[in-house]
Amino acid sequence: MACNDLSVPDAEKVKNLPNLTVTHFTIEPGAAAEQPGSSSDCRIIGINGGDLINEEPPFLHVYLEKDEVILMPKEQPFRLRNRGSQNVELRLLEIRR
Repeated sequence: MACNDLSVPDAEKVKNLPNLTVTHFTIEPGAAAEQPGSSSDCRIIGINGGDLINEEPPFLHVYLEKDEVILMPKEQPFRLRNRGSQNVELRLLEIRR
């Protein structure tokens, strides 16, 4: 496969694209990670797995496995606290539309 030139998308189409932010978290035992913004959907990707609890309603227990992906929609706020005895590593993908 070869590419001879770069193309620039139409300016109107670029305005409609979502904004993606990726953040790497290491949550120590007892510490928490909060929702970055109330107007964005989030995906959580487990790096090493761990035991988390959502401290915002509906107060869900989350056991995050390695390479597992969890959808956290903007309509459901979250504050994830590490309930385990080891650090929990995860990547948070924030999607703003």
